[in-house]
Amino acid sequence: MVLLFCLFNTREFYKQVALIAGGGSVWILLEILTIVIEPFFMKTLYQYDSEMGFRVKPYAQGTNCFGFCDRDHSLNKDKGVYRILFVGDSFGWAGGPDGNYTALLAGEFRSRNPDVKVEVLNSGYPMTHTAEQLPMLRRYGLQYHPDLVFLGFFAGNDFLDADSARKRIPFFDMFMDIDKKDEHVVFGHPVVLKSRILYLCRYYWAVWTKCTPSGRADTRKIGAAGPESEGTFTEDAYLHVEKTRLDFCKIASQEEGRYNDRIHTILQAIGQMRDELRGRGIDFVVGIYPDEFQVRGKLREDLKLKYGLNLDEYDIKIPQKILSRFLEKEQIPYVDLLEGFEKEATEKDLYQLRDTHWNEAGNRLAADMIYGWIRTRIRTKIAG
Repeated sequence: MVLLFCLFNTREFYKQVALIAGGGSVWILLEILTIVIEPFFMKTLYQYDSEMGFRVKPYAQGTNCFGFCDRDHSLNKDKGVYRILFVGDSFGWAGGPDGNYTALLAGEFRSRNPDVKVEVLNSGYPMTHTAEQLPMLRRYGLQYHPDLVFLGFFAGNDFLDADSARKRIPFFDMFMDIDKKDEHVVFGHPVVLKSRILYLCRYYWAVWTKCTPSGRADTRKIGAAGPESEGTFTEDAYLHVEKTRLDFCKIASQEEGRYNDRIHTILQAIGQMRDELRGRGIDFVVGIYPDEFQVRGKLREDLKLKYGLNLDEYDIKIPQKILSRFLEKEQIPYVDLLEGFEKEATEKDLYQLRDTHWNEAGNRLAADMIYGWIRTRIRTKIAG
């Protein structure tokens, strides 16, 4: 009896081992398939780039030859043309190629100054911060031979995202953030020592639980957002995003130096950008774009109620103060949109509903403010 019992249990044990081994083999096979299928067979918007981590594919979803949300422009500038190149993040995508603020700005120059030859070029790259936009500018943007480079800095998350060790690589139509030192490349493609299947499951779970139905449908479209009646994120998810951004503005966190490394990464990149452009005789200006919590008091009150915050412990203008002090010290011109957005926000919504980007009115206001700044300060250079 004892012998039979041991034999039976041994067989059951081996069955369990076989099941586990079989399941593990299937899992490993699926992991391998995601590595092989994604770069070679999936029609995704992004592709791996060994220097930048990723780039937007040329001529995908209306992009141009460099993967920018813009039409193709001649690399050789016509005589008498003043060319302005915008560098930034997904704010260059929100509104689409005809409705984002750079496209509206180009329209303003055409309609209000038809005799002035000004070209506005959009090289905004989604989900990047300034230090990640620098190599893009070097490789692609400077091929346009601009007269002025306008860096759009988003006060909401550009400091927060500036992890100098981060490398953002594409995975289907999403991203995986890895530490640069952990990057492994095989046959020109990244191999990440993380489970892609688990990452995929987590991603779609987050999309399902944090996005509205229309927001889920738009996750593949850069800068897209759901209808104004529904929004992109759920209320809880969007408040969480804005709470994370507001945390940067906590006075105690700044005094403790919690974000010093990330701030240094951004300021160093801006300094490098200025130096390289100056060496080429190219003018440089920084635009500081406000987050919604900075311009809409109702949103701050919602955050206060949901998270039990004492708003007296925060200075919502800290991102602008840090950056403007540096720019003034380095004698880099800048235009801060915060005050103009604060005034206009008392009368109309400027941001897409529960999203991080400007709506049509916000894009128009940004274009108007930037137009006035550029037209006034370089009048002699674009006089004809």
